[in-house]
Amino acid sequence: MSDDEVPDLEGMIRGLADGGVRFVVGGGLALSMHGSAYVTLDLDVIVDTAPDNLAALELVMAPWAPVFRNVPGAVPVPVADVLRSGLDVLTTTTARGDLDLFVRMAGVGTFADAAGAADLTRIGGRSVAFLSIAQLLAAKRAAGRPKDIAHIHELEAIRALTEPPAG
Repeated sequence: MSDDEVPDLEGMIRGLADGGVRFVVGGGLALSMHGSAYVTLDLDVIVDTAPDNLAALELVMAPWAPVFRNVPGAVPVPVADVLRSGLDVLTTTTARGDLDLFVRMAGVGTFADAAGAADLTRIGGRSVAFLSIAQLLAAKRAAGRPKDIAHIHELEAIRALTEPPAG
């Protein structure tokens, strides 16, 4: 994908869902789903690392021609092998856009940890799990980058407007 092309985030989500991949959306797209003004150009997902899910993920991603992001020479990614290797996150560039695959997301954990507390929404006619505000806050606090601090303030404001007061 060239720098002047718009990523097909919805197409990637549809492809993953239609391919039977078990995942939870995180990152900027999850922020946007909760009403954030943040605009993202990549898709972050926490994936189930069960062998059947990694096989489904690899089948879905094959036509997207994934390569390692930030590695010179457009080196193809053996997705399932890399995700089994012990890395917490695999960053790829695909024909549809940048896709970050998390085995474990700081502050949230694995797919099993994330799925139980995730929210559901409809994207492209499919029910898709995405991190809740509480999970996003935990992830942003764990990451602690300058942009995450701004996201924390925005998420806390959104939570104050959307969640009923305690008591």
